[in-house]
Amino acid sequence: MDSAAITVDRRASLGVTTYEQSVGMRRVEVITAIEPGSSAERAGLRVLDRISWIGGADIAASWSVSDAVQQSMVGASLEVRIHRDGKEATIPVELSAAPSKTRVPALRSDPLAILSLPSPDASGFFFDSPKIRLAWEKKGNSDPIIYIERRGAFRDTRSGTFPLTNKGWSEALRQLRSDDPVTFDDLQRRFEQAEKLRLRGELRRRGLMILASATLLGGYGYRAMSPGQAYDLAWLQETLVVTVVGDGRALFTADYEELVTVDIGGPGLVQKGGGFIGGGFGVEGIAEGMLLASVLNALTTKREIQTLIQINGDDLELFFLYSGAPPDLLRIAMSPVLGALSRARRQVRALPSPTAVQADVASQLERLVALRATGTLTDEEFSAAKAVVVRQ
Repeated sequence: MDSAAITVDRRASLGVTTYEQSVGMRRVEVITAIEPGSSAERAGLRVLDRISWIGGADIAASWSVSDAVQQSMVGASLEVRIHRDGKEATIPVELSAAPSKTRVPALRSDPLAILSLPSPDASGFFFDSPKIRLAWEKKGNSDPIIYIERRGAFRDTRSGTFPLTNKGWSEALRQLRSDDPVTFDDLQRRFEQAEKLRLRGELRRRGLMILASATLLGGYGYRAMSPGQAYDLAWLQETLVVTVVGDGRALFTADYEELVTVDIGGPGLVQKGGGFIGGGFGVEGIAEGMLLASVLNALTTKREIQTLIQINGDDLELFFLYSGAPPDLLRIAMSPVLGALSRARRQVRALPSPTAVQADVASQLERLVALRATGTLTDEEFSAAKAVVVRQ
């Protein structure tokens, strides 16, 4: 999604990137990215939140997050029901205007934090190079500003000043891109790298462990991943998240309640190469041959760890090859994850089946009808009791 803050039209925007996922009998949309400064970020939505309901209706084949946003106006309040870390919450989101299609890094610094500095004069910079500086300053009671300063042989000159707001930040970067495309590209790369580190840090903060660089061998039930490619497996408190290596961007997620088993096996430590045997004529020849063979074996022998991780779910099966630890040690390291998986499955088994719930509701309604027929319940009492039963 675009990350500029300049408005070019009045289309509404939530500011999220999602992909659809089926969880049992319901559909959800999983947030994989949130645009800095967007409506979603201001409302407190997070990456990996699952949206199950928006704008008065459940997510379905005929109703998506995009549909709800497109049918809303800028400034409208849109209620979004999310599932996060096993809890459900409904969050009101005030929609802002869709951003410009000009991609620029977004301002994450809070202008209010600068305004609240104890000193009346303060300054700092976002980017500093021998040729150009992108900086901010606050003097006295004046509002803080962003400015572009070009370095000269004898003196520095400012080529533009902008208010320290998201809009001012975008305007400053648009001018920087026009004045010095090379510097702008460098700054863009730095911001993108910082965003990747932030996302990865968020996964580590919320997770039990991360298995780095596990190669997907194959399976079914996954999207946006390719066999033969390496991915990071982030095991959170209640969710498995597969991300780009070292990136933090979610490509696939699965709640532990959806997973049936996680099996860890494989040959473990494998030795390849070597196999040279020394030989020769006489004692000296045999000794020289053995010495030469030991040198050749040392040079050609390779040891690597081959651990197979098999993840089975209600509608998926994934096979990963992991070289970070042999199977026995990996089982020990993943003990907290395996415990969380076991607890999630026990909770699923403890839930009543949809058929049992429907049968119980039907029997309660039959009893209410019988009580009304005998005059025990009035029509008003019957209607009130029926509403309570149906809402269960």
